[in-house]
Amino acid sequence: MHTPTGPLQRFKAFYGSSILALRVSAFANLVLIAAVALLVFNLHASRAQMASWKPLVIRVDQAGKAEPVDLTLADDPATELEVKVFASDYINQIASFDPHTLNRDLGLAFECTDEACARQLLQHFQNDPELKKLKESGTVLQCRTNAVQILRANPWEVRVEYTLTNFATGEARSWYALLSLKSTTRTFHDPFGLLVTGVRINTTLR
Repeated sequence: MHTPTGPLQRFKAFYGSSILALRVSAFANLVLIAAVALLVFNLHASRAQMASWKPLVIRVDQAGKAEPVDLTLADDPATELEVKVFASDYINQIASFDPHTLNRDLGLAFECTDEACARQLLQHFQNDPELKKLKESGTVLQCRTNAVQILRANPWEVRVEYTLTNFATGEARSWYALLSLKSTTRTFHDPFGLLVTGVRINTTLR
């Protein structure tokens, strides 16, 4: 076997494989860096796209006409149909008494209630002696909305008639609640754009 005699030949013989390995390693590092840069770019682009994404909310009127709603518009007042749907759902949430879901239901309702009104309602549910008895016995009250009437618009005053049924006794009582509402900016959590500023409600069964 012929052994290289020149300096260049000896260099290639002893270090040629190492230089190739270095080149491969450098190329692999470049590929890895490019992949990381592409990943960072995609993450940044995804975040920007998510930040600009708006949920689609469709408004349907009593005639069945549907139209998309821009949740960022503050000057898009709720329609009477939206007020009725909102008021009915709101009353169903805060008037149904289930010891296992009360905190959740109150929390959902309070998202659309101003702070002062929410404190009063919470105090009512926590301190009402009849509700305490029902909670201790595990009784569930089912709430069913019977009718919703618009008394005044801008600001809204709404009368909601509903029935509470005691599952333990089968006893049903009809009551009504008066809601004071004002229009706010539509958001993902409040697509109706309504805020409850006052509630007069009686959920006590006697």
